[in-house]
Amino acid sequence: VLSLYGKSFPIAGGGYMRILPMPLYRHIFTYILKQNSDLNLYMHPYEFDNNNIDVSANFTSKQRHQYPFRIRFDNFRWNLNRKSITKKIRFLLERKSFTTCYEKAMHLSGRKPVALPSYSLL
Repeated sequence: VLSLYGKSFPIAGGGYMRILPMPLYRHIFTYILKQNSDLNLYMHPYEFDNNNIDVSANFTSKQRHQYPFRIRFDNFRWNLNRKSITKKIRFLLERKSFTTCYEKAMHLSGRKPVALPSYSLL
């Protein structure tokens, strides 16, 4: 969450990251990284898929006929800037080291974390 002028703005979820244009994204996250504060970033696996998502499969045949505008709007919303995620994540990975929420919780509690499997984004 970015606090600005007394207001809080969500910025680090997949949808928010997709919506933000890269120049604004770069500016916001550069500001946050300079604060040297924690950043909690949560992404669903499908956020890393560059192919468009068709949400109509989530609706029954009857609903597809009843709510065509809703389905078109949802498809637009879910697919907006879909191909920008990898570039934005790479921007963060090149500037900040990351850990899991589990490792952070263990660090804060003073306990030693148990080794977890490691994954690579790139």
